[in-house]
Amino acid sequence: MESYSNLGASDDEDHPIQEAESGEASLFSEEERADGLDGARFSYLFNFFGLPFCLIPLLKRDNAFSLFHAKQAFLLWVLFFASLTLGWSLCWISLKFMWIFILGGGLSLTLNVLGHQRALDERDTSLPVVGALAEQWFATLSARDEESSED
Repeated sequence: MESYSNLGASDDEDHPIQEAESGEASLFSEEERADGLDGARFSYLFNFFGLPFCLIPLLKRDNAFSLFHAKQAFLLWVLFFASLTLGWSLCWISLKFMWIFILGGGLSLTLNVLGHQRALDERDTSLPVVGALAEQWFATLSARDEESSED
């Protein structure tokens, strides 16, 4: 009787663990993800420095995957600076409002890291709360078709 051993398995054999998909239905094709990966990654990355790089995919609208992440990144950028501005201006009145400054900045930073990680993993899942708001607020923005942009 032959015992089960994985020591002699070659790399050419198909392993069921590697073939298993995550089970998530994807909104974008593999080609669209590959084309828009840089725009999606940089949308979140430059938010750390206060630069709204996400405006480039929003204005170009040439890739749906990068546009999906740019909408979320732009809303995060706006909410971050709104909370910092509101918290800073209210701190001049009383230091009791410092929690707006700290909570808004910390939440924005956390969601930005989460969004950047999802863009690096080429996932198209929305961020909590912000993702749904971004899809509602920017519903009119969609990716342009290549045929219509050539005309």
